[in-house]
Amino acid sequence: MPTENRPSNTEMVSELLPCPFCGKQDFLIERLDSDASVVICQGLTGPHEACLARGPVGVAQDEGEEQPGRDKAVELWNARAERRQGESVALPSRKSEPTEDSDVFTDAENSGFNACLDEIAKLGPLYAHAHTCEKCSGVHCSKTVCVLEIAAERDTLRAQLADLKRRHDGLHRDMATIACREVPKGCTVADYAAAAIADAMSASAEPSALVSCTWTYNDDSFAWDATCNESFLLMEDGPKENCMKFCCYCSKPIIQAPREAES
Repeated sequence: MPTENRPSNTEMVSELLPCPFCGKQDFLIERLDSDASVVICQGLTGPHEACLARGPVGVAQDEGEEQPGRDKAVELWNARAERRQGESVALPSRKSEPTEDSDVFTDAENSGFNACLDEIAKLGPLYAHAHTCEKCSGVHCSKTVCVLEIAAERDTLRAQLADLKRRHDGLHRDMATIACREVPKGCTVADYAAAAIADAMSASAEPSALVSCTWTYNDDSFAWDATCNESFLLMEDGPKENCMKFCCYCSKPIIQAPREAES
């Protein structure tokens, strides 16, 4: 939407309640188009950061409005701020002013008390609860962030980090196993290592040290029994002679066990 007639700077608007997100009272009431305006918080939340919270869009209620929708935007902003901030807190009554008959020590004490009230009043309206969270009723909240949500996210990240560390340690153990084992003939080192890495990364429990599948000939069934509890029937010779490098069941590199000498 066009933003013609946009003010060039922010304004302090006494009729607006403090921002429920940052607590500041520095606003820009921006005209959006020919019949609407919106309140935008310009409060600084850091050296190079601004709040920029936006209120509901106010639409013009009368054709004669100087800035269409301005009054409605202010009304909607305040309504939302009141819901989030709760009831305003009343300041204590001022102490009596000094008189000719009053005690000088009492006058000094009263003057200091009144001076504190004046400084507090400059902060604008004060509220019992600056932010109310739907999940924890504001008890655990700080500004707009619920501490319970942060704690839940923290625990999730910790669990993910622990799982990654477990997988990392398992991968190192499997690679150490490869380093101490002879790579089967017919299988390249790269293929053998790739199978080991895939096995370690896919493990959901304790990492398995098994990075190969041994095929042993069964004289009773005339098939080759694999350590993955499967059997495969070859019409002639063994997996090596038939150029089989990986198990067709578990995808691990095949180690062909020596066949017993025929009697």
